[in-house]
Amino acid sequence: EGTAWINRINAEEGSGDEPVGRAALIEHLHGVRARGYAEVLGDVESAEAVLAVPIASPMGAMPLVVTIAVPIDRLERERASLLEALADFQRRFGAVPMPAAAAS
Repeated sequence: EGTAWINRINAEEGSGDEPVGRAALIEHLHGVRARGYAEVLGDVESAEAVLAVPIASPMGAMPLVVTIAVPIDRLERERASLLEALADFQRRFGAVPMPAAAAS
């Protein structure tokens, strides 16, 4: 399933991005899991940053994701408080909290 997803990403027309390699994607996903959150800087909008964390599904199905989108300069100033807000959201909804080092 992962290989099919990577092939689909690479086949999208007009993306202009470098092809996604399986090893690079897996390494990236390991980093996301270790941190407990994903971060995107400038890929959605040039001056925007997005932080995302998983939360438990109320029905036990696939996990859900909650995101915060802010200007990159705000993320740089307020990263700790934004990550703490996401960690608090995770705790309230029963998800496995992000590693302690991530929220600091």
